[in-house]
Amino acid sequence: MKIVYLGRYNASEILTGPEKVAKRIFHNMTKINPNCVFIEYFFDGAKYNIWEKLFGKEKIADADFEIYRLGLFRIFFFLIIYKPEIIHIITFERYAFVAFIYRLFFKVKIFYTVHGIAAFEKNLQTTQDTSIFCNIKNKIVESLIYAQSYKLIFLSKISIVNAKKYFNFEEKKVSIIPHAIDNLFFQNYEKKIYNNSVIKAVFVGDFSRPEKGLKKLLEVLKGINIKIELYIISDSDEPIEGSDKNVAVFCNKKFDSYDYSAFLLDKDIFISASMYEPFSISALEGIASGLVPLFTIETGLSEITDKIDCGYYFSYQDIYKIKDYLEQFHKNKQAHFVKIHELQKILQELSWENIARKYYQLYKS
Repeated sequence: MKIVYLGRYNASEILTGPEKVAKRIFHNMTKINPNCVFIEYFFDGAKYNIWEKLFGKEKIADADFEIYRLGLFRIFFFLIIYKPEIIHIITFERYAFVAFIYRLFFKVKIFYTVHGIAAFEKNLQTTQDTSIFCNIKNKIVESLIYAQSYKLIFLSKISIVNAKKYFNFEEKKVSIIPHAIDNLFFQNYEKKIYNNSVIKAVFVGDFSRPEKGLKKLLEVLKGINIKIELYIISDSDEPIEGSDKNVAVFCNKKFDSYDYSAFLLDKDIFISASMYEPFSISALEGIASGLVPLFTIETGLSEITDKIDCGYYFSYQDIYKIKDYLEQFHKNKQAHFVKIHELQKILQELSWENIARKYYQLYKS
């Protein structure tokens, strides 16, 4: 089976959630089905000229994998020559419209992994790229993807609910396949260290993404009666005002997977205060490392973690409950650490190898 992945390939290990999924699925799929190629575009407008964006070709060096950066016409001609049976749009990219032009002339099944919903995010004003022209292009391409893809792969039920607010699509096109976990996070759990006198909490997000709820979280924590160390991971390590007598705030830039794993070793709890979060791979890695979940129900990962009575869950509208839940957790930590062990049994199924096999079975459907 010939498979072409269209998306954004990051050769480093400091990855966004979609980049990590694209990289891990592609690498693991090549073990199952060697006939896999990854194609990305010449994204950087300051670095690449119009000729490269239309006709350019580069091979991205990453071991023995077939990964190319191609211009729009080059992508189309590559598809004609390669004749894939499957095209998988693994991250949302506007250049993916080329796949649908190709499908007008050749038989191919197009799959799409829904990491986020651009139309919904625009409505929430969560994105920094808000130019009218870019919004129009996003709307056209996203509408095309939902209407014309063979399969839509969502990460959670709540993501499907949000997508249906903007797009009409048939239920038979829908599958739910969650993200997976690098093995080193499972190994991390075996070395877990918990704290007695202070709660060390992890939060991923910054003020430029208001849907993450950082501003609200800092407001809620004011005046809490127990000692909290809040470790914020974002695009910046600049200090954030928000500490009071019981809350110490520490800011960290994003880590690669290995450093993130080490960072989590002595943390107790993972907070997701999002009003909109289709899944959260960073939270998944935190829970796999033994951190107790403190999630909004708008966080897609909560659909997996709440299967075990471990952690705390609340609506974004009830975010003020975080303070009470942290105080409850402080009084009864040991009970949660026992339950997090039960949760590990569920999470063990979420290896990249297993998730890649789920994708492969879907390709053959």
